[in-house]
Amino acid sequence: MLPIKTSKRNLLTIGFAAFTFVMLVIAAFGAVNYNRFYPAITQIQMRILSLQTIPLNNIIEVKVAFAVKNPSDYQGLSLSHFGSTYSVVYVMSPTNNITALGGNLPYPSMTGSLNPGTTFNVALTTFNITANPTQMTSQPPTMIVFNFQPSFILSTFLNKVTEVIPSYECTSSGDPAVCDQTGLTLITSSVGGGPGGGGG
Repeated sequence: MLPIKTSKRNLLTIGFAAFTFVMLVIAAFGAVNYNRFYPAITQIQMRILSLQTIPLNNIIEVKVAFAVKNPSDYQGLSLSHFGSTYSVVYVMSPTNNITALGGNLPYPSMTGSLNPGTTFNVALTTFNITANPTQMTSQPPTMIVFNFQPSFILSTFLNKVTEVIPSYECTSSGDPAVCDQTGLTLITSSVGGGPGGGGG
């Protein structure tokens, strides 16, 4: 009977050791992934994928689509609640510009994974702008430049960081354009208290 008991004990020991090893490997991968989190969220890329303007009498219909990409090897990001404000610069002449604030663009209801190498395309609802801000004159603008200030929410597996909100500045007169990251806000949840925020 003793050899059988010893054998069971050995099997339990081996099983426990194997389980511990697996947990250590999982914890190691989790720790590596955690250490890559902050560098990864500063590397998220955004660009204007397309910007179309369609003249319709005294207004211009505008269609814009953005692309968000995770170029890092970080796993565990998902994207949601994309929104943007915008302004329009009417270039009347080399020395005369008129800037019109456009306000908020409707954000699409969407969510999706942003795995390493993934590009997430976001097409915003079509909106209209004035074709000529100086209707009293016959001089049309020689160029129209759009300034977008998009931002979106990144959710992660982290409990203490519930939301990551990167913000960008995008400028285009109709061509695809790369956007510059202008800020990064972390919305955290503390134990026993309400949410707080931090900016970068």
